[in-house]
Amino acid sequence: MTLEVGAVAIVDDACLWFPHDATTALRTCLAAVVDSPHRAGLHWGIAVANGSEVVGRAVDIARRLAAVARPGEVVVSCAALRRVDTDPDVDEIGLVEIPDSHLPLAVVHFTPTLAQLASFRQTAFASGTPVGG
Repeated sequence: MTLEVGAVAIVDDACLWFPHDATTALRTCLAAVVDSPHRAGLHWGIAVANGSEVVGRAVDIARRLAAVARPGEVVVSCAALRRVDTDPDVDEIGLVEIPDSHLPLAVVHFTPTLAQLASFRQTAFASGTPVGG
């Protein structure tokens, strides 16, 4: 069991772990939801890696963000967005209440189109590590 820092993406019910790579995590989320009914949440934080499973507060927060996303949307915490190396177009800025937290979390909402996804500076999609969360 180890503590890891990285991006946790929840796409529908799938949990993906991107150690030290918020940019690839956001690209993967955007590609997963574009023109589809899927929804995703993305958060940056510390998680506990235990074999093929990643658990912890970062996973819980990413799951909460995915739960508030609308179909075809990615909700990203500002903690994750600060670590993205490009400047994607933001649709909406808001706050999300997180259970067991005293303050709401600042988030941004993205509803990508295929054209936006193509223009989002990317070299290649690397997949995150699917994990049980």
